[in-house]
Amino acid sequence: MNKEAQQGGQAAAALPHEPASSAEILAASHIFVVEMVSQTATEWARPTEDALQQRRLVMKIRLVESLKGMLKAKHGEVVEVNVEQAREDKFTVSDFHGFWSHTELKTGTKYLVLAEGQSEDLAVLMQEPAIKAVLDGALASDVKAATAAEQQFGPSLTGNDAARRRDAALQMLALAKEQRAKLHGLFGRYLWARVGPVYRDALDALLPPALEIVQARDATLQLREALIYGLYDTFLSIAPMPPKSLELLRPLLGLLTQPEAAPLGDRLIQVPIYNLIFRPGKTPPSAASVLPDPAARTRILDALGTHKSAKAAEVRSWLAGEPQPVAR
Repeated sequence: MNKEAQQGGQAAAALPHEPASSAEILAASHIFVVEMVSQTATEWARPTEDALQQRRLVMKIRLVESLKGMLKAKHGEVVEVNVEQAREDKFTVSDFHGFWSHTELKTGTKYLVLAEGQSEDLAVLMQEPAIKAVLDGALASDVKAATAAEQQFGPSLTGNDAARRRDAALQMLALAKEQRAKLHGLFGRYLWARVGPVYRDALDALLPPALEIVQARDATLQLREALIYGLYDTFLSIAPMPPKSLELLRPLLGLLTQPEAAPLGDRLIQVPIYNLIFRPGKTPPSAASVLPDPAARTRILDALGTHKSAKAAEVRSWLAGEPQPVAR
């Protein structure tokens, strides 16, 4: 194996391969950055009258950086990648026809590639079934941040000492807060894969620093969203009912009035906010018990008025103090 491949593998050795993880950084066997040098494609053709149109795409890919897993290619080496594409016709897309049939790369652009496979051949890893995602190359910074965090905190977080796990989780959350304007969802989902399991034993200690990131106006939306849904899943499993669930519901409602969080608003209403209020078979908590301050309720009511979904209307009705039926 060449020296460059060895160095790349050693640099990324801190990131373990955990195929069942919900965090892409951990689930991938290989992560690397490539640049599209050139691409050519054959003409679209239909082998038979009833078949899909097909063509072959030939890509010249330069390996820029290896971030996880061993690769045969040297850094800077150009590799040819051949893939098949299929479509109904140029005007119709009604079904999934394979990864590369729905992915277009631009020449001269860098991409972060996540793959899952046994091969060390870049060309093989960029084909199905190994290829899992091709993302903006700038997200390599998330992978590097996860690598550094894993080196520093991974052994403690995956060990059996509860106190060390809690302290490591707090330190990792502090790191994420410090870098909140630079980190994105890719790191956020890695972060939650590591600190989420610790919440079961240390919810009261870990919730405040996580909420600080969620509520930070200068944190990236992707990082905030990853933590919101990590917290939401945790609360559903270990603290589903009031009064504990109010500790998450209250700040999520508050986000509806924050301009920086506006792109998250509709989905927040549709999923975590709605489901934390309307629990199956239970009478919703009173709006006053969640938000004792009438002025805060008024501000959130105004914010809800900009959302037109049926669930937004239900949440608004609840917040206005109107009688609520027991959820089924």
